[in-house]
Amino acid sequence: MRSDKSGLICGIAGYPAQECGVEITMPSVNASPIAASATNESPMKSSNSLALGALAFIALVVAIVALRRRSK
Repeated sequence: MRSDKSGLICGIAGYPAQECGVEITMPSVNASPIAASATNESPMKSSNSLALGALAFIALVVAIVALRRRSK
């Protein structure tokens, strides 16, 4: 096992042969992926809102039926 002076494990059983913690460049943040994901989420939010509304309506109907049966 090979390690760096910072304690980072650089290699085990000779693999990789040389490099230790190669620095990579981070991609820049663009507005286009955010805009694309926002447009993709809009139909999902609409669909989720519709499903939540239908579920609330069904729960209301079940509660009304249960209260009417209890009062008889």
